[in-house]
Amino acid sequence: MLGLPLLLASVLCLPDPSQGRSGVYVAPGAEAQSWAINSNRTVIWQGQQYVPLGAVLPGSPVEIAQAAASGIKDVAVELPAGGMGWEAAFQSLEAGGLRYMLTLSSLAPGPYGVAVEPQGYRFTGITNDRHIEFTVPGADRALAFLVTQRDGAVQERYSVATPEGRFSLDVKPRTELEHVLIVYPVLQSHKLIDCWDRFDEHRDELLQSLRSHPPGPGLRGIVNPLGRVIRMRAQRTFVPTSGFFRMELRAYLELRYRTVETVQRAWSMSASGLSSFEDLAKLVPLWSGSRGLSLLLDPDSGKTYPCESRRSAIWDDLETVINDAMVKRFSRLTQAIKKVCNVPVIQDWEGWASPYESGRVAMDGLGARVDGLSPSLIAASAGPVASSTSRWSESGLMVATEVDGLGSAPDTNSLLGAVEDLLSLGFRGFYFRASGRSVLEAIVQIAERVQSDTSLSLRTFQALYYPESAAYPAVTMKLPGGYWWLPSPAPGDRIDLGRSFFAYRFAEPGNEFVALWTRGPAGRIKLRFLDSKNLTFQAVDGTDPNPKNVRGGVEVNVGPLPLVIRGTQEIPIPEPAYQEAVARFDALLLAAEERRIDDTEFRFLFRDALNGFERNPGGSFGIMRQQVIALGSRLGGWNWIEAENVRDTSFSEIVEAPGTSGRGALSLSTPFDNRGERYFAEYSFLPRSNADLEVWIAARIEPIYRKAVTLEIGGQILRIQGDPISYYGRQFGWYRLGLTRLEPGQTKLTLWVDGLEGIDVQIDAIVLYPGQFSPIGPMPPDFAVGPSLLSVR
Repeated sequence: MLGLPLLLASVLCLPDPSQGRSGVYVAPGAEAQSWAINSNRTVIWQGQQYVPLGAVLPGSPVEIAQAAASGIKDVAVELPAGGMGWEAAFQSLEAGGLRYMLTLSSLAPGPYGVAVEPQGYRFTGITNDRHIEFTVPGADRALAFLVTQRDGAVQERYSVATPEGRFSLDVKPRTELEHVLIVYPVLQSHKLIDCWDRFDEHRDELLQSLRSHPPGPGLRGIVNPLGRVIRMRAQRTFVPTSGFFRMELRAYLELRYRTVETVQRAWSMSASGLSSFEDLAKLVPLWSGSRGLSLLLDPDSGKTYPCESRRSAIWDDLETVINDAMVKRFSRLTQAIKKVCNVPVIQDWEGWASPYESGRVAMDGLGARVDGLSPSLIAASAGPVASSTSRWSESGLMVATEVDGLGSAPDTNSLLGAVEDLLSLGFRGFYFRASGRSVLEAIVQIAERVQSDTSLSLRTFQALYYPESAAYPAVTMKLPGGYWWLPSPAPGDRIDLGRSFFAYRFAEPGNEFVALWTRGPAGRIKLRFLDSKNLTFQAVDGTDPNPKNVRGGVEVNVGPLPLVIRGTQEIPIPEPAYQEAVARFDALLLAAEERRIDDTEFRFLFRDALNGFERNPGGSFGIMRQQVIALGSRLGGWNWIEAENVRDTSFSEIVEAPGTSGRGALSLSTPFDNRGERYFAEYSFLPRSNADLEVWIAARIEPIYRKAVTLEIGGQILRIQGDPISYYGRQFGWYRLGLTRLEPGQTKLTLWVDGLEGIDVQIDAIVLYPGQFSPIGPMPPDFAVGPSLLSVR
């Protein structure tokens, strides 16, 4: 283990060996078995290291017997919470001498309430009578508002019964103005866990199953105690209408605001008809993000109340109450389970959710569903899980609860490599989705090799975090000395230092730092600071950065691995990055002069920032880089189009997207089956080259949606070619669509998306590039200006 100074104790996180999770499991008619999770996130069962490596199986006695006959010793068996098939499955498991995790496969209960997705449930372009019909599974009624496109004024409101989820309405506008119909279904949603009406029912059902069909001595844990969860994190798209939810919201409002008038001020509303906290707790905001109506709805009475949606805090309050309810219910459920079966309780990771991100964690560990055996897939699936668990105050277990991608004839070396990667990431349990005897036998071979290593319980796991918005240039990966670079939901962002140096700011309260590194060789680099007296430096690989104060900053060793800098709010500027920006801009000015391009504005802004560099290195350098990029783009023969700067569109909305090129994206989100619809985003631009142009888009598009995306330009229809490259931000990547050649003059470009059974895509940028385009995350291309400047020191 690397001996790192204390200054990085909260950044490069070691588990606290003084704390842990433990219990004693007593199966009916069997001896007590003690277990504990040690400081290295390993289960110690009856005094012995327990690192299961086996298969995921349905609760079929036949398949369980086949697995046991193949030599499998550990399985994760999938069974519904209601107890169906439990007794036969447990008998087969015990007869085969198997150790097993009980994974609840039934769907977690979802709450009843109002879906607030105006960006998705909207129908535009209504100028005359029109019939609207679509299906919303689970909805029994819907509220709809016909509003004018121009100012959002409500013209008509409707309450529509939706038998079997079928919405049908004849809309008749009063005027010839363009109208929009916005629909708010009232339904049972599985995008949130029901912590109110159905929670107790689920808990009682599960506990009754555990008592009526008790597991045997081979039980080693319970996975997903609430069942299969689609989403755990509260979203600003749904408001429960449960009376119990309203009681909790009422109590929260009364405790926080004290008076009804204070709540109304916080929610930017004023309504004399709302005289109690009970009245306020019924209200549902009719906007989400930038779409919707600036109204609060009482779904019981149908009354609406105006408010200023941009200033209202109602969504903040709703999120707080929902997230707090999930934390409390998970804690109570875990405690109730352990009174019946005191074994580790594990929840599969489903985003940065409050039950395991709040600091009040009741479960014993987190599970990861890993999509394949490659290092990149392991990093994407397991990295966030390791991030969440490693930030707990007590050591938690990490288990790969379902690993896919084995195929029918898995390569044992690939299997072993995947397990080794997961072990180094802190995982201490592995269950592979397997079918066929050859697959089971391959798992047995790997299990024997891995479980023979008795030192696994002594391995440490350490992490360096980066904010999700800095996913380029940072990337989830293994670093020297047993460290992993992991994403985090903490605030922060990338810092643009040019092409030679990379950095990001991590701004978690109480744990703030800047990480900086270079893509060139390691060397002594001067970092420009105004105030360097409180700075501390730490290299991830444990080498001495050897900082020395010099005029205008600090000279320090900088290499290709992150250097962590603490004790300042300033942005460190490497001297070579400063020199590169000046040299590149001067070269761009010469190129602009040769081509008689007006550079007055660029020159003024750059020189003004340059003159202020000594007084404010970080702030001035950012402006300098902006001018280098802007003038380079003006001179270059490419077109870079920010997707959110759209001329006309039927997409859902423009959303904030940290980590993207312009911190925004054009979003299309349709939660219902809209096959037959086509959505468009239209742009107009002047081509900057008459050569063949490569066409690329930067976007977040799930594989199932990629076939629906086309781009129309110059009479051509282009489609996505292959998988994305150069991922960045929150799973944005670059997609190549092919080649085009354009005539001079104003050109129209239209991005089309065909409706599917629900769709969710976000578009960041569109690029038309002469020659071969090589994406670098969200960064625009460099304009070539003579010899490379990247070696400047």
